[in-house]
Amino acid sequence: MEESIADYVKRVVDRAPELTDEHVIKLRALLLRPPMDHRQPRPPDIYFVRADSPTGEIKIGKSTFPRGRLLSLQTGSAYPLEIVALIPEGGDELEQELHVRFAHLRMAGEWFRPGADLWAYIETLEART
Repeated sequence: MEESIADYVKRVVDRAPELTDEHVIKLRALLLRPPMDHRQPRPPDIYFVRADSPTGEIKIGKSTFPRGRLLSLQTGSAYPLEIVALIPEGGDELEQELHVRFAHLRMAGEWFRPGADLWAYIETLEART
């Protein structure tokens, strides 16, 4: 069972002298999380996260809370990250289809080189919003 926000805040405040950046990031993510509706789960959003690195790699991933996911990805990245596009409630199947579609650009895992065809696809998403 996931720890409640109130329990996490109490635990962190009790250990304030030991507070780390990881605790602050997790707390921010919990506070930004939208209220959960346990009656009707929704498909995850598909996000495209770009690293501000020399190669500008793009992660194609899924999450029901992309802003919180961005925060957790940022802790492990040496470069600033930004969400460049979202497909609301895109779901698991579409994410897998996109991984196959852009497999020729795959660097590792869900990270892809920013090829012209990937950017063209992202631009079509931006045009729809």
